[in-house]
Amino acid sequence: MATRNKGKSQPPPAGRAQAGGGRRDIKAEAERNPQGRPLSGRDPRFHSPDSLERPAPAPAPRRRYRWLLTAVPAVMALLMVTYIGFWIYTAVMARRGFETWVADRRAEGYQVSFSELAVEGFPLRVKVRLETPSLTAPEALGGWSWSSPRAQAEIFPLTPSTFTLDARGPHALRLPFGGTLVPVGIGAAQMTAQMALDGAGRLERTEITGKDLRIDGLAPESLRIGTFSLRTLNGALYGDSPKDEVTGSLMLAATDITPPSGLRLGLAPKIERVGLDLRAFGKLPPGRWADALPAWRDNRGGVRVDGLALDWKPFTLRASGSFSLDKSLQPEGSLSAQTDGLFPLIEGLARQGWVGDAEAGVARLLIAGFARGSTTFNLPVSVRGGRLFLGTAPLARVPALPWGKGEKDPNRIAPGFEINRDGKPVRPNQPTEEDEQ
Repeated sequence: MATRNKGKSQPPPAGRAQAGGGRRDIKAEAERNPQGRPLSGRDPRFHSPDSLERPAPAPAPRRRYRWLLTAVPAVMALLMVTYIGFWIYTAVMARRGFETWVADRRAEGYQVSFSELAVEGFPLRVKVRLETPSLTAPEALGGWSWSSPRAQAEIFPLTPSTFTLDARGPHALRLPFGGTLVPVGIGAAQMTAQMALDGAGRLERTEITGKDLRIDGLAPESLRIGTFSLRTLNGALYGDSPKDEVTGSLMLAATDITPPSGLRLGLAPKIERVGLDLRAFGKLPPGRWADALPAWRDNRGGVRVDGLALDWKPFTLRASGSFSLDKSLQPEGSLSAQTDGLFPLIEGLARQGWVGDAEAGVARLLIAGFARGSTTFNLPVSVRGGRLFLGTAPLARVPALPWGKGEKDPNRIAPGFEINRDGKPVRPNQPTEEDEQ
């Protein structure tokens, strides 16, 4: 008879519960049976549910995200109300700013008129629309005038210091030229002017771009410009500022220019490109130009031409230099120019009467000396005493700039030149003794 081991208990059979009604160790069984097959080999539908591991219940949705359902619409409504407030504020300030500008100009002697002033454009922008506006300068400033059927400015509420003008026109101007007011018409298929104001409300930056520009009145035929851009800035627009303070900068570019037939000088029918980059030095005082320009000149005012380009086949020009004003308030200075095709230009100037026969002959001799068998060469060009010099030889007369009318002004400027009906320049007569007085 086998001897029983007293005091020792046998381990329970595998797959059965511990004595005392304990439950199975489901985790241990799952590790031994990772595929989840029933231990008894029977159909799992008839297997005890305690032998299978139940999936963990899904976590309940967190209540702290429920506030988004109400917060997002509230924030959007707040932003909308804020934007509407910006738009109303911008519209009110735009109207008030224009009315202030009109009052200031009228106080200076300008005549400002318009038939209707409307502020509209909600919600994207603020539009200030003027019907039949006109502006006329006082006689002391030349009496020039401007008018147009409509003018419109657009302002974005988020950038109220910058506005855009629709400058397509047509624009009707009367400009002082040759002692009289000459009517000039300007229109374009597309032209906009973007302007920015500084913190004091003064004009700081301007950018004008245009396409298919047409100018009438300067000659019997229209002057046409394919593309046009003009950028100005109160300060340095490009480059490093020298020791003298840069008070203004200008960048001009135009392409596909068709001059009137009387001004083509025997060159190509179209001017391919004109470019000008310049900086001004010295502060120009306010008031009449006849009074402000002498003060600007005496304060070392001047203009530096950093780049001048002209492509008018077969003539090309690249130049740079500086200019100031002489005692008669006429430009004087010098340029270092690199040219090609200068002989055809001299011939064209002589045919149109801009250069005399003797002057043209001297210019040909000088150019031949500079050229030395080449068509591209560097030339020193200067303007002084109302004449254009090539080296030391006078080449042509420079039309005088009429800055305005003055009463017994010692700096009074005689009229420049006029263009007759044939499109040719006509030199004016010398000023009479009565005019000099």
